[in-house]
Formats: sequence, C-alpha cells, structure tokens
Amino acid sequence: MLLVVAIAMVACKGNPKDLIARKWVIDVEALKKESEKEGKKISDTEMKLAVDMMKDMYLDFKKDGSLEASMMGQKAKGTWSISDDGKKLKMKIEGEDKESEIEVLELTKSKMVGKGNNQTLTLKAAN
Repeated sequence: MLLVVAIAMVACKGNPKDLIARKWVIDVEALKKESEKEGKKISDTEMKLAVDMMKDMYLDFKKDGSLEASMMGQKAKGTWSISDDGKKLKMKIEGEDKESEIEVLELTKSKMVGKGNNQTLTLKAAN
C-alpha cells in the first residue's frame, strides 16, 4: 500500500521535461515581493514601468528541446534541457558562446522558480 501511495505522489508531481515544456512569462507580482523581501521598495510608477517592459517577454520551451524567447523586443531561439531530477535547467541561445544554467527551486504546471547569477526569478505559465 505504501508503495502505491509513493508512486502516486511521484506521478502527481510530473516529469520535469513535461512540466517545463510550455510558454512562460515573468510573474511581476512575485518579482515585486522578492524585491521587497530584499529590502528594495518598488513604487507604483516603477511597477507600472516594469509591467509595461515585461508584457511581451516570454520563454517558450518546446517538447523537442528547442526554445523561443522574447526579451525587451528582441527575439531569440535556442535549445534547452532539464536534469532528470528537475533541479538544473540548461539553456543555450543561438549566437551566444555560453550556456546558461539555472537552479530550479520549484516547478509545477503553472509556476517555475529558478535561481541564476544570484537572482531568483518566478515565471508563470502563459494563458
């Protein structure tokens, strides 16, 4: 019986590759909370500016391991992979020499929290 419960719990969590393979956008509210937690106060004007800047930003992870991204009006393509345990996300953007590695802190169908370059970023699944 315990084995069945354990298998069911793992199955509910999902395969990391299947969980990440979707379009993600920046969770601006989580970004505001993270900044405030670090002692940085964001004014309503700064928040509106951030939302306007980020409204067209996205990362679209395809099931075949390809990646499409839009950041600050620039579109890019690349590749991605995630470790079997779902803890390390690697991305390689075409034209860039270096591969990025993100530590995945949380990954569900609707939310991904990652840490890279000493910054934590929360993404939410795009509608």
